[in-house]
Amino acid sequence: MPIPKVIYQTWKTKQLHPNCIAIRDSIQALNPDYEMKLYDDADMDTFIKDNYNDTVYKCYKKLKVGASKADFWRYCILYKYGGVYLDMDATVVCSLDEIIKEHDQCIITREGNPGVFNNWIMMFEKVHPILRATIQNCCYNITRKTTMLISDLTGPSGPFTKAVNDTLGPLYSKTNNYNNHNNHNNHNNHNSSLYFEKDDDLNGVLNNPEKPIRCRFYGTDMAPYALWKHEHTKDLYQGSVPWQNEWIIFND
Repeated sequence: MPIPKVIYQTWKTKQLHPNCIAIRDSIQALNPDYEMKLYDDADMDTFIKDNYNDTVYKCYKKLKVGASKADFWRYCILYKYGGVYLDMDATVVCSLDEIIKEHDQCIITREGNPGVFNNWIMMFEKVHPILRATIQNCCYNITRKTTMLISDLTGPSGPFTKAVNDTLGPLYSKTNNYNNHNNHNNHNNHNSSLYFEKDDDLNGVLNNPEKPIRCRFYGTDMAPYALWKHEHTKDLYQGSVPWQNEWIIFND
């Protein structure tokens, strides 16, 4: 099934700075056939409560930091409906139709941080196994309080990168290239060997129409189609405490 033409974003409130509204307007202008949906904190809570079981919802409610809740929610919304997720401080600078093809099930892009697949922009069909595994990984980490680092608890360097490698690694493991590189890079965090493979090699195996699970890998930070921090990021965070400075991670 195709990736739905919906762009999901979230922020603590829907009362955005005018400059940030202008960014959203520019994204819409580039993608006129896409629906843009903005969820605030209350919307996220209601969505997970109404669409997931008590175990998942209780894990979500244990999170105190907004960035971590947004991590969790993006996996849940895309698993339920499919579409595109985009951070509020990021932007799309080209038509998404230029990157998303008719038969794509998901498109994975890397962070500049070695070994990490990024989650500030995500493109998935609904009920993709990578997202299911990511939600399960989040619940495991939250229930056991495995870390106090948000990126490892709910973010890209933890549950998401692990899900990518755990889900797709076995499908790719028949190639000698991967096995050799996997052994060579075993010291890298979160078993992130797929990160270091070439897109053409990965896609030749993992974007095969005959595979029940498909994924297309595309470069780093979805360049040149998207930008990690837009020019009005400072306006978005006016009066906010950076999530990196929040130390109370859990609601007990």
